[in-house]
Amino acid sequence: MKRVIIFIFAFGLALNLMAQNKINLDTLDIGQLNHYKDKAVAMRNTGRVLTLSGVGVFASGFIIGIIMWNTPGNGPPEDPHGALLGAFYVTCLGGLVGIPCIAVGIPLWAVGGSRKAKAELTLQKFNIVSENSMAIGLGITIRF
Repeated sequence: MKRVIIFIFAFGLALNLMAQNKINLDTLDIGQLNHYKDKAVAMRNTGRVLTLSGVGVFASGFIIGIIMWNTPGNGPPEDPHGALLGAFYVTCLGGLVGIPCIAVGIPLWAVGGSRKAKAELTLQKFNIVSENSMAIGLGITIRF
């Protein structure tokens, strides 16, 4: 039953991410494009934080599990597998928290970066030089 619930949740999340509305950036004005770009930057930064924190939690759980496993005397003497069981629990907990963070963070990071780049390209259309100017170099204009 748990597998079915996880399966439904994972596919529901994936379909929800894919079902977001497509926005034609050519129809937006400067204010809307700046808002779209700000949202894309927030999405990208959220993806970065989730991905890097997921990697950190996963790695720290793995390292703590190895340390616990190799520490002598970590468990009752009548249970020789006590230390191994504790290390296994810590490693699994790190994996159960870290892997979903990574799995959600990477697509957010990629989609946010892509949307930011598209918004910046569309915003370049609004950087139009006036008719009576002549460009001499990068960023230098002479107006008559």
